[in-house]
Amino acid sequence: MTDGDTQWVIALTGGPCAGKTTAMRRLQAHFGALGMRVYLVPEAATIMWASGCEPSDLGLSEPRVAFQTGLMRLQLQLEDSIAAVARANGTKAVLLCDRGLMDGKAYMSDAEWQRVLDNNKLAEEECNMRYDCVIHLVTAAEGASEHYVASQLRRETAEQAVAVEKRTLEVWAGHLRRSVVDNSTGMDGKLARVVDAASAVMLSSHC
Repeated sequence: MTDGDTQWVIALTGGPCAGKTTAMRRLQAHFGALGMRVYLVPEAATIMWASGCEPSDLGLSEPRVAFQTGLMRLQLQLEDSIAAVARANGTKAVLLCDRGLMDGKAYMSDAEWQRVLDNNKLAEEECNMRYDCVIHLVTAAEGASEHYVASQLRRETAEQAVAVEKRTLEVWAGHLRRSVVDNSTGMDGKLARVVDAASAVMLSSHC
């Protein structure tokens, strides 16, 4: 989705309680200070949950496919609408996406995922190509378990969070520019590595 080296699209993903929201704020401040327009694409799943959908609705295959099909459509619309505004403004811009299209695959079987792709007339390659880079933040449940906190929207236990983490790593394996940022350096170091990963992609596009 890079538009003539003036617009970059970065997806932030990872397991629950990985620091994605904090990382997006850090990236927003960093690139904003460089004079770039920064657009934040909200997590589509959060909008779906806020609309009355419940995790308990997704125990069966048909509701699960319907939910993920709608989620993908919503995410596509959010990304495309905000990207159109960024292009119209004509300035250097970065779109920071709270998760990307491939994330849905981590929550369903391969057969169900294929149905979601078919319903949206997409292939996995197209999903990957929408993002100039993917930054995977490792859940606090792995390597910083003392900081793992469940919430109303984050209902996974630490063990479940690690399982989702591994599945999310697997589904994004096909992206050519994926950076995995673990918890080995503490939160400040983790955020610095996120900024470095995003900056490296922008610099490489001019090489």
